[in-house]
Amino acid sequence: MGKRSIGDNDVDLMARNRAYSTSCLRTLSFSANSGIENIPAILLDGARVLHVLDLSRTGISSLPACVGNLKLLRVLNLSKTNITEVPECLKSNKSLRFLDISNCRSLQQFPQWIGELNCLEHLDICRCSKKSMPKGISKLVSLQVLKLVEDNTLSVEENESFKLEHFVNLVNLREVWINLDHEVELKSIENGILATLVKMRLLTIVNYVDDNLSPPLSEKMLAMKDLEFLSLRRLEVPDWICGFSNLMHLELFDCHCAEYPALEMMPNLIKIHLDGNRNCKALPKGFGKSGRFPQLRYFIIDCFSELEELPELEDGAMPHLEILRVERCCKLTKFQVNLSFWKV
Repeated sequence: MGKRSIGDNDVDLMARNRAYSTSCLRTLSFSANSGIENIPAILLDGARVLHVLDLSRTGISSLPACVGNLKLLRVLNLSKTNITEVPECLKSNKSLRFLDISNCRSLQQFPQWIGELNCLEHLDICRCSKKSMPKGISKLVSLQVLKLVEDNTLSVEENESFKLEHFVNLVNLREVWINLDHEVELKSIENGILATLVKMRLLTIVNYVDDNLSPPLSEKMLAMKDLEFLSLRRLEVPDWICGFSNLMHLELFDCHCAEYPALEMMPNLIKIHLDGNRNCKALPKGFGKSGRFPQLRYFIIDCFSELEELPELEDGAMPHLEILRVERCCKLTKFQVNLSFWKV
C-alpha cells in the first residue's frame, strides 16, 4: 500500500481528539503533506514543550498566533510553503536555533525583526523572490549557517538593505552560500570583505553579475584556516587557493581559466569537481606526478569544450582514487593512464 497523504480533515480530527494530546510533544512534522492548508490553533496551543515544528512542503499560508507561545521551540521549518508572513510573535522566542523559510514564493516581506532572534544559528532564506534583505541579519551574532541565494532580478536599490559588509559582524559563521548580484558586491569580494569569517568551514560563492567579470578573490581569505568545502562559480581561480591546506572538497564551476594552479599541492583534498571550462586545453602535468593528491578519492571533469589531453599519471599518483569521471570533453584525445593503479 502506498504512503497516505494527510489532509486538513485529518489534522482537524487530530486536534480535537483527546487521544492526540500534544502536551508532551517535542517534535511535530507534517512535511511533504501538500493537502494540509491549515494548522488549527488548538493543535499547537497545548504543545508547550514542542522543540521541532516542520511544516515544509505543505500547503499552509499562515500560522496561528499561538505559535508565539512555543517558548521552547528550537526548529521551525516552513520551506516551500505558501506563507505570506512569518508571525511577529516569534521575535520573543529566545530558544529558536533553526529557521528555514526558503522557497516561500508567497512571502510578502522578510521579517524585519529577524535581528531579535539572537540565539539563531541556522537561517535559510533562499529564493523567496524579490524581497529585500533585512538589515537585522547583521545582528545575528550566534549565526553559524546562512543561506541567502537571492533573486537576481532585484535592482541595487531594492537589495541595498543587507550588504556584504554586514558579514563582518557574523564572526561565528561556519557555512555560507553567497550570490553576487551587483558589481559593488564583486568589489567587496575583491577587497577581502569575507576575511573576518575565520571560523568558516563551508563556503559557496556564485557570480551572477556577468560571465565576463571574474573578480579576483582576496588572499586575505586564507584567514579561513579551517575551511573544508569551497565552491566557486564564474570566478577567477587564484594561485594562492592552494594555501587552504585543510580543504577536502573543491568545486570550480564555469571558472574559465586557461591554466589551473597547483591543486595537487593541497594535501587533504578528497574530492575535486571541475565543471564547465571553455579555455583549458590541458590540465597541469603536476596533477599526475608521483605522490600528488595523496588523499584524493573522487575526481570529476565535466564539460571542458577545449580539453585535449589529461596528464599522464606516474606510479604512485592519486594512490587512493576510487572514482574518475570525465564527461562532455569532446576534444579529448590524449589519455595516457595506467588504470591498474586506479579503482575506477
